[in-house]
Amino acid sequence: MILDIFTIMLIVIVILAVAMPVVFFKNNNKNIKKMKAYSEGLEKKFNPKDKMYTLLGTSVGFRNTMDIGRDHILRIEAILILLPRQSLIYYPLSRMTTKSDKFIIKIEYDVSLNISPSTIEKYKKFCEKPKKIDILGSKYYACGEDVDKLLDILNGIVVGRISYENRVLFIEFLSSDEKNLDDTVRIIENSKKYLKL
Repeated sequence: MILDIFTIMLIVIVILAVAMPVVFFKNNNKNIKKMKAYSEGLEKKFNPKDKMYTLLGTSVGFRNTMDIGRDHILRIEAILILLPRQSLIYYPLSRMTTKSDKFIIKIEYDVSLNISPSTIEKYKKFCEKPKKIDILGSKYYACGEDVDKLLDILNGIVVGRISYENRVLFIEFLSSDEKNLDDTVRIIENSKKYLKL
């Protein structure tokens, strides 16, 4: 028996109709658990005086602004962007374009660091005339006079991008691994030796 095109399309539609809710609920819960773990981890690690969350979507991520007001840190802004695992159709497209989850954190100090505006990044986006450097066997692009100080602050921690300018240290992790929170704390501790007091 040879199936005509309409029968094949009907079978595909029925399979998708059954698979989509299953994938949605399973992976939606996975993203929500990851968001919850990150928000609890941020609050535990930084113990903010005040905090404000903004959801970026039901289960795609959040933006968190925390007022710290101690250890020369005014505020920390954290952004968690998760791939849309709950969408059976859009998830493969986002894997091709975005490739991974992202955790971005901005630390605003109340004093300057003894670092001139500098950037180290995995993908050439912001550096105009970058020089290529090797970090733990991976190629990175660097610009600015104090790249060595940023490397010292990283101290072997793998990030997608780190930059410093105008009392703001910007860090972008190309994963949503919860160890990023511990790495962020280590980076903040490493940056303290460059505070201009």
